[in-house]
Amino acid sequence: MAVHLRSWAGYAGGAAAGLLFLYLLPHMGPLLVGLLLAILVDRPVTALEARGVGRGLAAALVLGGGALALVLVGVGLGTALYAEVRQLASLLHLAPHAVPSTTGGGVLAEVGWLESLPPLVQDLARRAVEAAYGAVGRWVEGVVQLVAGLPALVWPLTVSLLVAYFASRDRRMLAEVTLRFLPGRLRRRAARLRGRFLGQVAAFLHAQVVVVGLSALLSAIALALLGSPFAVSLGLLAGLLDIIPFLGPATVFGVLAGVRVVQGALGPALAAAACGLAVTAVRQVAETRVVAGRTQLHPLTVVVAIYLGGRLLGAAGFLAGPVIALAAKALLAEGTGRL
Repeated sequence: MAVHLRSWAGYAGGAAAGLLFLYLLPHMGPLLVGLLLAILVDRPVTALEARGVGRGLAAALVLGGGALALVLVGVGLGTALYAEVRQLASLLHLAPHAVPSTTGGGVLAEVGWLESLPPLVQDLARRAVEAAYGAVGRWVEGVVQLVAGLPALVWPLTVSLLVAYFASRDRRMLAEVTLRFLPGRLRRRAARLRGRFLGQVAAFLHAQVVVVGLSALLSAIALALLGSPFAVSLGLLAGLLDIIPFLGPATVFGVLAGVRVVQGALGPALAAAACGLAVTAVRQVAETRVVAGRTQLHPLTVVVAIYLGGRLLGAAGFLAGPVIALAAKALLAEGTGRL
């Protein structure tokens, strides 16, 4: 009887913890980012620990070195982005003169074959250009607001780093405490579930960091070689789009090739398409080697997880959403007895 009561108490406690987690989820962005960082750095921290370095010192070295590297990369990227945003903002002042009008002139006047199209098609093209300039203007405004709000991110990032440090340093103790309150017959399954989940999340985060970073770097280099005036911005966009299935660098280079075709420059269009194919091929090879089939999620699951994560947690949800999907996958696999 006592065993059954303890089991039901464990289930009730788990359900209450789940409801509390759902209630606090919109406010847990920095905490979740810290836990994800702890999982991401677990492999190098464990490697340093195996070489005789204390786990606390190893966690501090890895997190401190990573934070310093991110600051240096952020300063470099921020400088390049600032120059590109200023250039883009200056171009936006010329937008009214660049947007075609129904009486002629502007961008469409430079494309001879568009003048032979029906007036309705030319009007649709004019509206598309206006919408594009409006979107670019909103993007510039968003970048300015993001830069202005950077000081407000100091405290959340500090919280994330502290959570990552203590979670990494005291990983074994936290694991023991978590299992201690479970019924005895569930501890082995919970430990197996924890190992499967953490392994999949670590593989997923490692894959995302490597693949997204590689896509952004290769895209920026290729765009610079193509003479794109906004190579850094478009390269970062290509990397961010790589999080979403079926997008990534191919989207950016495809749009660039389409713009070159509209401008009548078939040579640069073919060059952009070739660069896009090359970057995508390298990205696919890297993803195959990094992921190695360990975190296979259906593309629809990834899209839904990213959307819901973004809606609930903001920017952090783009990573937290797929991680929660991996947790659900691990639970289902454990429940059905599959590996």
